[in-house]
Amino acid sequence: MVAFNNKRLEDISNEIRILDVIVNPPAVRTTSIAPALADGETFARRQYGTRKVDVIFSVLENDPERHSQIMHSINQWAYSDQEKRLTVPQEQNGYLMAVCTDFPTDSARDYWEPVTLSFTCYNPYFRANFERSDDVSNTIHINRAD
Repeated sequence: MVAFNNKRLEDISNEIRILDVIVNPPAVRTTSIAPALADGETFARRQYGTRKVDVIFSVLENDPERHSQIMHSINQWAYSDQEKRLTVPQEQNGYLMAVCTDFPTDSARDYWEPVTLSFTCYNPYFRANFERSDDVSNTIHINRAD
């Protein structure tokens, strides 16, 4: 299941078949420091960049007009001026905040060809669907064997 802004892609039309969802790892930037009087460099920090999510799907519709309407609806579904909640099947307990950065193009020749919808997550971390909490006890029991 792929959902963007709490609406599933499959809900747009019964002719949509999701073939694959690729959640790419975030880009990693490392920073190092070159000491003044020593050879080599010293690792300073690691920073995670953006994450890209590709949704590969097919529209199983032979009628050119209907196929074009479905593709237009998909583009409307994915369009957003700001980041929205993106749910992917790889992480059922969380979601990403994403914006669609690459829309599929409608082929006039091959209607059933796989097309790709690309999302960019500027914050690469998954967010939890719900908060988890446990009771914290003030009492500590220690059992020792003497």
